[in-house]
Amino acid sequence: MWDLRRLHAFTVVARHESVTRAAAELAVSQSPLSRQILALEDDLGFPLFERHRKRIRLNAAGRAFLREAEGLLHRAHLVREQVTAVARGEVGNISIGYVDGAVHADVLPRALRSLRREAPKATVNLRRGSSRDQWRALARGELDVGFTHAAPRAGDDAHGEVRATLLADEPFMLAIPSASRGTAKELVTTLPLIGGTPQKMEELLVGLAELDLTPDLRTTTLDPLVALTLVANEQGIAIVQQSLARRGFSGVRFRAMPRGFRPRMQIHRIVGRNACPLHKHLLTPPRPA
Repeated sequence: MWDLRRLHAFTVVARHESVTRAAAELAVSQSPLSRQILALEDDLGFPLFERHRKRIRLNAAGRAFLREAEGLLHRAHLVREQVTAVARGEVGNISIGYVDGAVHADVLPRALRSLRREAPKATVNLRRGSSRDQWRALARGELDVGFTHAAPRAGDDAHGEVRATLLADEPFMLAIPSASRGTAKELVTTLPLIGGTPQKMEELLVGLAELDLTPDLRTTTLDPLVALTLVANEQGIAIVQQSLARRGFSGVRFRAMPRGFRPRMQIHRIVGRNACPLHKHLLTPPRPA
C-alpha cells in the first residue's frame, strides 16, 4: 500500500518536473524528497521520470501513474471529508425511538427541527415503541436516542448504559364529552374509562386507587387521539396529557384531575453510550412547564 504523503510528493514533483521547485512548495529539503521519489519507483519496479543531468521529465509510465495517483488522492480527500462530517455530526444515519407523548408534548418535533437545522443531510429512522422496548433497543445498539416516559432504573434494561435527561413534565387532564356534567370524581366513577397503553394505564389506575376511585375500564386504545374521538362521540372519558388539552378538541371538554392525583406525564431523552455523533443536535433544552 502506498503512502499518501509519498504519492502527494510525487504529484508535486511531476507537476513542476523539478525537485527544487517541488521541495520549495512542500517546504522540505531536496534530498529527502528525492529519496521519496526513488523509494516510490523502487516499490513500483520501474522509473517514472527520464533524468537528464539536473532536469527530470515524466516518462510514459510516469504520466499514466500521475493520473492514477491524482485520482487516489482525490478519493482519499473525499473519504476524509465524509468521515470528518460524520464525526462532527453533520451527516450520517440516526435511529430515534419515541412514545406518542413525546410527539404530543412537542418534544420530538422540536428535537427534529433542531437536527434538521444543524444537519440537513442526516438520514433519520423513527421507531415508535414503549419505554421498555426502547431501553432494550438502546442496550442492543439498535437505537441511538429514545424519547421515553421514564428513564431506566436499577434492574431495568439499559440501566447504566444510557444518559437520561428530563425534557417534559406535565399533569394529566380528564377529557369528558362536552355535554357531561359533574365533578371530576363523579365522572371518573360514573362514565366508562377509555384507557391507553397497559404500562401507562397501570400507573393511572394506581393513582386513582389512592383516591379510592375505581373507574369502569371498558375500552383501550394505543392512540390518545382515537381516545379523544371516542370521548367526543360520548363513548366515555379519557385521561390525557395536558399538551393535548391545550390544543382543544371538538366535542370534548377538559377538567383537572381530582385533587391529590399524583401521576404526571414525563418525557425523558435517553442517549445510548455509543450513539452516533448526530445525537448532539437533538439535545434541545427542556421546555418550561
